[in-house]
Amino acid sequence: NQKTNKIDHAELMRLYSDGEAEDQSLYAEQRSNLLLYAGDHYNKKVSNFYRRIRDSKELSTEQKLRLTKNHVQYICDVYVNQIVSSNPGVGFLPKNEKELHDQKVAEIHHAVWRDAYEKYDINDLIDDWADSFIQIGEVATKIFFDKTKGELKGYEPDEFGNPDMEKPVYSGEFVFQEIYGFNIFRPIECKDIKKAEWIGIRSMVNKKELAAKYPDLADKITSSQDETYHIFDAEKSGYGKSDNQTLLLEVYYRPSIIYPKGQYFLFTKDSILDSGELPGGVFPIVIQPCTKLPTSCRGKSIIKVMRPYQAEINRAASKIAEHQITLGDDKLLIQNGTKVSSGAGLPGVRTVNYSGMEPKVLSGRDGSQYLGYMQSQQAEMYQVMKVKELIEDKQSQLDPYMALYQSARNKKLFQRFIKRFEKFLINVVKTYQKLAKIHLTDDYMIYAIGSNELVNVSEFRQLDDICYEIKVEAQAEDVEEKLGKTLAINHVLQYVELENHLLDM
Repeated sequence: NQKTNKIDHAELMRLYSDGEAEDQSLYAEQRSNLLLYAGDHYNKKVSNFYRRIRDSKELSTEQKLRLTKNHVQYICDVYVNQIVSSNPGVGFLPKNEKELHDQKVAEIHHAVWRDAYEKYDINDLIDDWADSFIQIGEVATKIFFDKTKGELKGYEPDEFGNPDMEKPVYSGEFVFQEIYGFNIFRPIECKDIKKAEWIGIRSMVNKKELAAKYPDLADKITSSQDETYHIFDAEKSGYGKSDNQTLLLEVYYRPSIIYPKGQYFLFTKDSILDSGELPGGVFPIVIQPCTKLPTSCRGKSIIKVMRPYQAEINRAASKIAEHQITLGDDKLLIQNGTKVSSGAGLPGVRTVNYSGMEPKVLSGRDGSQYLGYMQSQQAEMYQVMKVKELIEDKQSQLDPYMALYQSARNKKLFQRFIKRFEKFLINVVKTYQKLAKIHLTDDYMIYAIGSNELVNVSEFRQLDDICYEIKVEAQAEDVEEKLGKTLAINHVLQYVELENHLLDM
């Protein structure tokens, strides 16, 4: 294929190395965001021996007590709850509401998506996507059809026409593979990641599984036994080593003049494993940044704003605990020549005998001199992140109409994040619909949209995006909306009762 050979392996490796070097600092920031959310706020891990410092009465300058007051997790959860509680969903409306053809097109697309929504647990995926959107600063997914999944349909025939038990045939399923931001690389000249010429993905895969998938290149895949990779693992709060996995790189080109139907490349550090045109010319990766700086094409997390506040809160909390440990207990001051001894033991009374100058008691310190500063940093952090009023309103608001007003105002504060996340969902649905027209069989389409729509299956595959439009709308009502409708209905009923009463008079 002439187009496939336009880029060789050396060029693909150059794209990867340049893209990785360009976003190296961003990768570190995104990984540390996950650690901050999990409560691992310090880079250097201490052993079990030094963990006893918290109970020690003496602290040297080489030993530091480090405490974590994790407010980052709570604030991130507030943002995610605001996004998820708005019930972001995707509905289909006909472009021309009076046209029966457009109405039927919208109904078919809606039925296909609702089937996928239930089959692939999209509701659970939305929770995971919202977490990545807020914590990492980017949410991305790759949608593709995996022929090795689904129900077993039979076996491929051998040369004699008998079923080959080693070659099973499955019905296939779609996969919504979430891609973390620190595993994405892009062109260095890119200005908008959503419009990048190509997007690359890196992942670690098992060598034996990859060799079984590409038997012709099995020797090259399994030969690098001396390679050891450092893999980031948020559960282990850092990096781990793996020597039985290899680095798999993927590059997906959007449809363009060079590649009219797009192009994909799967390769390792040694060779190209697979390449070809995108199925149906559909670009499979959907990505959406949370916040973006004007000079950067990658997304930033809200955690970036919280970092300095969280660091000061941890520092102040550590100093409070340090003062409580080293200076917390009261101390007895005696002059030279003064003797102190235990006095007579009386029921419920502790006595002390002394001779010479009267001893003095030096009160201990509880670190309260740092408490005001720590609390001010907490208050400023919650105010900057626009969640301070949200917490206070929920605790003190009792009037239902005022509660609705406060709820509407709070939603307005997070509207920017909600809209961006809804755009991501819209693009996910559009991508899935395009791929569904290619991969879903007629039998499955009848199952998804109903047997009455059998005559419209072939027409569905030929439809383009011009015939319908996708509009974001809530598929379910939240508590505030239900309360608002109830209050409105009660308000109307009062006027109806009053009018009926006047008519009876």
